[in-house]
Amino acid sequence: MKTKLTLFFLSIAFICSAQTLQFAFKNINDVRQTTDSIVSNAKRTFKFQSINRHRDAKTSYIVKYVNVNDSTDVIPVLVNTTVIGENKDLEIKGTTQYTVKFTQGKFLDLFPFWKKFINPTATEDDIIKVGYQTYNIGEQHLMFKKVGESIWTISM
Repeated sequence: MKTKLTLFFLSIAFICSAQTLQFAFKNINDVRQTTDSIVSNAKRTFKFQSINRHRDAKTSYIVKYVNVNDSTDVIPVLVNTTVIGENKDLEIKGTTQYTVKFTQGKFLDLFPFWKKFINPTATEDDIIKVGYQTYNIGEQHLMFKKVGESIWTISM
């Protein structure tokens, strides 16, 4: 009985150790909670620089962070917008939703975020060996992937 209780409490502790993070928001300024989490867990120190509309000014933004010691080292985070509940025929405007979709940077800057908020069982060696890792949270499919020389992405 004592063993069963110990296993039960260890299981609960393991499940609770994975922190949850929101990827969809009703306000562009609320996106910073998630984007700040990406860089606050990085190996290097980054500071927030800007939130600007992406090339396609209607549907996306770039939240940009710059390494405090190297201004060429940047972590951009792409945020897409969609309108939920819109029906132009019925003249229903709907509400805008801002969704964190993508980020890129160096492996050691992105891996801590991946492990802490996405896949707590991830290991550096397993991901580097294959070059990518996928993980599902409910119906959301996430991927951590090498895309170039020392460039990795997380797509959400």
